Amino acid sequence: METVKKLEVSSLEEKQQPDDYILLTEECSAILTKKPQPKRDDPRSLPIPCSIREVDIEGALYDLNSSINLMPLFLA
Repeated sequence: METVKKLEVSSLEEKQQPDDYILLTEECSAILTKKPQPKRDDPRSLPIPCSIREVDIEGALYDLNSSINLMPLFLA
C-alpha cells in the first residue's frame, strides 16, 4: 500500500517560489477552492414519452431497478 502525505494549503503558500507550479486535477481544485462540483446527468436514466389519460408527459423516467421512483408533482 502506498503511503500518502497530508498536504496543508498554508505550507504551499509559504514555500512556493514564483517559478514553481503545482498541477491539480479539477476535483482537487474544487476541494481547495470549496467550489461545488457541477451536477451531472444520471447515465442510467432513460427519458421516455408517457401519457396517462389526457396528460402527456414528455420526459418520464424509466425505472431501471433503482430504489427511488420519480413522479412529477402535478400527478401526485
